[in-house]
Amino acid sequence: MAVSSSQSLLVVGFPSWKDDYVKSTLLLCTELARDFKLLYVEYPYTWKDVAMGMIGKKERPVNRIMGWESRLRKVETYHGATLHVLTLPPILPINWINNKELFYRMAELNAKTAKRSILKTLYTLDMESPIMVNAFNPFLGKDLQGKLGESLSIYYCYDEIGHARWAGKYGKMLENELLQKVDGLICSSVPLMEERQKIQPNAYVVKNGVYVENFTKAIKLRKNSPHESLTMGYWGAIDDRMDFELLDYCLAAFPSSELLLVGGIHDAVKGHPLLEHPRVNCVGSQPPSEIYSFAAKMDVGLIPFVKNGFTKGIYPMKINEYMAAGMPVVSTNFGDLSDFDDSACVANNEEEFVEGIKTFSIQNSPEDIQKRLEIALSNSWQERGRAFSSILKSLKKREKELLSQEF
Repeated sequence: MAVSSSQSLLVVGFPSWKDDYVKSTLLLCTELARDFKLLYVEYPYTWKDVAMGMIGKKERPVNRIMGWESRLRKVETYHGATLHVLTLPPILPINWINNKELFYRMAELNAKTAKRSILKTLYTLDMESPIMVNAFNPFLGKDLQGKLGESLSIYYCYDEIGHARWAGKYGKMLENELLQKVDGLICSSVPLMEERQKIQPNAYVVKNGVYVENFTKAIKLRKNSPHESLTMGYWGAIDDRMDFELLDYCLAAFPSSELLLVGGIHDAVKGHPLLEHPRVNCVGSQPPSEIYSFAAKMDVGLIPFVKNGFTKGIYPMKINEYMAAGMPVVSTNFGDLSDFDDSACVANNEEEFVEGIKTFSIQNSPEDIQKRLEIALSNSWQERGRAFSSILKSLKKREKELLSQEF
């Protein structure tokens, strides 16, 4: 459908906009650009980020952050729509502050910096009375709420902020305050929604999806190059969500196997002995467009997450990606994976996990592969984008009806 200025969408997010990031916020924005004139406000860089970028310790877009080049850029989506991305001026790093009153004052100053930049950009883009989605950024959201001329406000939650290290001691508190102010809530999993709807009852679920076409090439490649021995695979962040003892147990259970890990290794697990195992192949981060070539080398996709407060709310993107690549999936029972009861092995212990690998890794008939592919197609990002858009439009319509009743 045609996009009009009356369908403006402002998304205040947490991830920076990078083409090689597979982040739900960015992928949803890509799809929502079909229906909305969209401005995405990316990760709010701090003065510390600027300093680290200037001395070369971290890669940061210093020129854009400082305004030495345009902070606003246009992005063309794969489906021919466009959206705009705004980099904010640098804000103060405040997570280290222990005094709550001081923290809140500094957070308010940061929000004022963001507010000036966002309002100026909304005016430039002729985006009046936008729907505002705060995507997992309550640090700015609490003090921006109601100050950007928004006609409707939504909080989008895709992780358990109370257990996220980066969120420090204030993340959960700020999220709870924001939930009381917004008009609605959209979560990426049922467990995340169930907890938060106690505060914000107007709640919905839009789960993570998959760009199926990015992975299906693996099916043909795997068929043309059969494997001599078992290759267990995993892609995504290699971090402390992973059960390394379980992976070691699997390597011992399959002495001729290899474990292929595709993803960046986080500082928290660097140097872990498992990563030095002679049958573990760590290939680092890879562009999303190239993941299929590694998927073709895998016989089974693993989701070896520990079960804790952080992982219980995760709906993993990789489960649909594995399915799109035609791969059988074996996962720990870390969260709500009930959508996949009939198509994946969800194991309760090490023995069940190993048995799942034995059983599922050989289930690769054309019928098995087609079933997985159909599941992935039903969970595509295109479908998720339509669901998200439908919720926004429904809430907007309801808001208009309530306002008309008041008058």
